[in-house]
Amino acid sequence: MPSGLQEASLSPASKWDLHSSLTGSFSKAVILKDKLSNFCCIVISVYGPSEDSLRLNFWDELTSIRQSFSGPCCFVGDFNVIRFAEEYSRIRRTTHAMQSFSDWIQDQELVDLPLAGAKFTWTNGRKSQIQSRLDRFLLSTDWIEEFPSVNQIALPRTTSDHCPILLSVVDVNWGPKPFKFNSAWLGINGFKQKIVEWWPSPQVDGFASHRLCCRLRFIKEKLKEWKEEEYWKREIETEALFAEFHQIDSSVEGKDLPMDVLSRRIHIIQSLSSRSLEDELSWRLKSRTRWISEGDKNTKYFHCMANMRAWTKAILSISKDSIQVDDRDEISEIAVVHFRSVLSSEGWPRPRLHGIPFLSL
Repeated sequence: MPSGLQEASLSPASKWDLHSSLTGSFSKAVILKDKLSNFCCIVISVYGPSEDSLRLNFWDELTSIRQSFSGPCCFVGDFNVIRFAEEYSRIRRTTHAMQSFSDWIQDQELVDLPLAGAKFTWTNGRKSQIQSRLDRFLLSTDWIEEFPSVNQIALPRTTSDHCPILLSVVDVNWGPKPFKFNSAWLGINGFKQKIVEWWPSPQVDGFASHRLCCRLRFIKEKLKEWKEEEYWKREIETEALFAEFHQIDSSVEGKDLPMDVLSRRIHIIQSLSSRSLEDELSWRLKSRTRWISEGDKNTKYFHCMANMRAWTKAILSISKDSIQVDDRDEISEIAVVHFRSVLSSEGWPRPRLHGIPFLSL
């Protein structure tokens, strides 16, 4: 048990089993288990010190709690420190406390989700107003893997000088996603031959640009069909390879391997390694991480980075006439009306040159 923490039993809730709690000087941790899905996690509520002299003890305490539980982890509360200068209304430089906070997050391999709904979570409420983002959720990567659509939202402030923040799992469906070519497909055996077979079809008359457009559209549809079929087939083949690999290992345990079995085992290892490398390349491309070399086996990291890109681009709410709108249909309607007004050109005067009218440009 971490130093300075006390353990106490908690009564079970309707949906969660509450196993125990750990109470420290700056935090209280609760170990939870979902009765339906058996998802087990630890949630740590924190209240950070405002004195710089106590922050080292604060980080040590949170680190001890983090290391005491190997599963999904969530820190939430008022850390009493910010990470970046833009999280404070009156600061334009990075302080030692800010850098220490970011270093601790990186050391503990936590994810700091973007905040939707507000830029700051605290205000002093005075005429000379000061605002900052002191409150946040910090999640471990295995928590993100369990809930990839998780996000944090700042709710309207009431009587407190802090606004509440909500951790929500919302997978907003904005309709069909645009097709994107994944260059990792080029490494799949037989893929290039498929393109060669599809390219001559369909036979279309017209200008060269029109024929090219029709062929690319046809190739896109064929790629969508191939992707669904190929990924489903590869998943089944991968499971079969794993099963055969474990069967070989268990059947010859403590024995010398016959040459044919040894050759087959080496072939399976090579096939699984190749598939693992292809998965890594695919997620690396989705994460758009360029600085790390191929073969580093960082698929989990790339997966997390791809989710971070999705969170950064996600539209969870929009402000219209100082009113926050979070309904998907209302957001879509506001976007349509806005761009229709921006892109329309009704009533615009036609350009003239020395009295010569132009019908169009």
